[in-house]
Amino acid sequence: MPNTANTALAITIDNTTIRQDTHGRYCLNDLHKAAGELRKDRPNYWLSSASTRSLIAELASEADAGNPASPITQPFNTVRGGPNQGSYACKELVYAYAMWISPSFHLKVIRTFDAVATGQVSTALPDFTNPAIAARAWAEEFEGRQEAEQKVLESG
Repeated sequence: MPNTANTALAITIDNTTIRQDTHGRYCLNDLHKAAGELRKDRPNYWLSSASTRSLIAELASEADAGNPASPITQPFNTVRGGPNQGSYACKELVYAYAMWISPSFHLKVIRTFDAVATGQVSTALPDFTNPAIAARAWAEEFEGRQEAEQKVLESG
């Protein structure tokens, strides 16, 4: 079942928001940016490897078979043109891509996803019609991210 805007989890890594498509897949281009945008780490290089293509095929076959562990119809999609262009991948592919980039980035991605999934990072939006509430929410989010990033740096 696809994620909707109401169920999508906002993921931010090193001050880079990782966009999601309408099926809840995550933008690999945003992850590349969060990892430092090194040329050697571009998503298209990762996507061209045989092991990556095999992993995508395995995930796609699970989705085609109606596997309940596969909540989306296809694990990977490329959007060409428009404001949301990029390569979008399911969570398993995000983890594999992060692991391909580096062990430290892999851990950062896993820990960030886990923090969001377990509610350690808030994904609720503040009432933007009230400037005081919005400012407090921004300050709390900023401080929380600083603490979380510091913990990741200390544990990495």
